[in-house]
Amino acid sequence: MAHRHRKKRPVCLNCGTELRTEFEFCPHCGQENHDLRVPFKTFLYEFVENLTHFDTKLWNTLKVIFTKPGQLTKDYVEGKRARYVHPARFYIFTSVLFFALLTLWLDRAADRGNILPTSTEVDTGRRIASLRSILSDSAEVALRWDELEMDDVDIEIPIDAPFYQPTAARLRSVSDFALDSLLAPHPDTLTGTRAAVRGALSLLPEADSLNVGYSVFMNGLPTSFTSRKDEILFRRGNMTDAEVDSLLGSQRDSVSWIERRAIRSLGRVDLTTSEGKKKVGHAVIKAISVVMFILMPFTAVLLLWIFFRKRYYWEHLIFSVHIHTIYFLFFIVVLLLALLVPSEWPSWMGLLITLCCMVYLLLCLKRVYGKGWLSTGLRFLLMSVPYLAAFILLLIGGVVWGFFTL
Repeated sequence: MAHRHRKKRPVCLNCGTELRTEFEFCPHCGQENHDLRVPFKTFLYEFVENLTHFDTKLWNTLKVIFTKPGQLTKDYVEGKRARYVHPARFYIFTSVLFFALLTLWLDRAADRGNILPTSTEVDTGRRIASLRSILSDSAEVALRWDELEMDDVDIEIPIDAPFYQPTAARLRSVSDFALDSLLAPHPDTLTGTRAAVRGALSLLPEADSLNVGYSVFMNGLPTSFTSRKDEILFRRGNMTDAEVDSLLGSQRDSVSWIERRAIRSLGRVDLTTSEGKKKVGHAVIKAISVVMFILMPFTAVLLLWIFFRKRYYWEHLIFSVHIHTIYFLFFIVVLLLALLVPSEWPSWMGLLITLCCMVYLLLCLKRVYGKGWLSTGLRFLLMSVPYLAAFILLLIGGVVWGFFTL
C-alpha cells in the first residue's frame, strides 16, 4: 500500500505513546504511524498507486458483473473479496453517479418542457372575480339569481387596475350579440335570464379596482382567495397549522392532512417555469434515493423468505446491495446515452430496459442460489409480486414526500 513510502514516528502524535519502528498503528489509540509531511513526488507516486489499485478492483468488479451475472455475490459470500470493490463503497459510488446524471437529465427535460408540462392556461397573475361574487351584497341581484336559477351563469371580470374599469364599462353597455356570446355556454337558461344578467351588469361598481374574493391562475390551475393577504400567505409557503386554518376558513375541518401538506408546498413553487420544475425534481430525487436505500433490506427479507435454507440474512443483504448497484449501472448507461442523444427515445425503450433488469436478476438468482431453472423461475415470480408492490408504493410515497418537503 502507499503508506510504505512514509517515514515512521518514534512517538504517536495523537496520544504520545512510544512506538517501535515496525508499528504501523499506535497500540494505544489506533492512529496510523506515518509522517504526513512528504515531498510532492512521493505524494504523486502514492496517488497514482492508489488510483491504479482502485481501478484494478473496479475493473475486476465490472468485468464479472457484465460477463457472469451473480458471480460477484457468489465470490463475496465465499470469501473471495480482495479482487472486488467493497459492496457498500460500490453502491455509494454508483448511486451518487446515477442520481447526479438523473438530476442533469431532469434539468434538461425541464428546460425543454418535457416534464411537468405547462397548462394551456397562462399564469398571468391577473386576479379575476365572478360577476356573482362582485355583486353578492346586492339584494336585488341575489333575488334575481334565486328566482331565475342562474347558478350556472357566470362572467369573469378582472378586478385590478387598469383592467377593471374599461372591462366594467364595456359590460354595462354590452350589445345583445356580445351578451349572447357570453351566455352561449349555457343554452338552457330560463326566459328572462339575459335581461337579469344585463341588469346585474349595470350594477357593476364605479371604481378603479375591487377588493372582493377572486381567483388567479397558479401552476396552471385556478386558485381562489378571499383576500390579497391570503394569496400572499399562500405564495410564501411553509405555513404553520394556524395559518393554514386561517387560509381555509370554514373549510378547515373538511381538509385532509395530505391536502394541508399540498397547500403548504404548492405556493412555494411555480410549475409553469423550468426553475420551479427543477426544484420539484430535485426534491423528488432526494426522496427516491432514500426509498432505494430502504428497498435493499426489504429485498433481503424477501430473499431470506424464499431462499432461506443454509443462508444468513447478511448473505441475502449482500445480494440485494449488489443487484441494486447493478441496476444503477444499467440506468447510468441509459442516462449517458439519453444525455448524448438529444432526440426522444421510443416508448418501447423503457420496456426493454425493464426486461433486461428482470432477466439479469433471474440469471443472478440461478447462479447464487444454485437452484434448477424451474425452481428459480417460480421463486423469481414469487419474489417479483411483493417487490414490485413495495417498489411502486415506496416510489409514490417518495415522490409525494419529496413534493411535501419543498
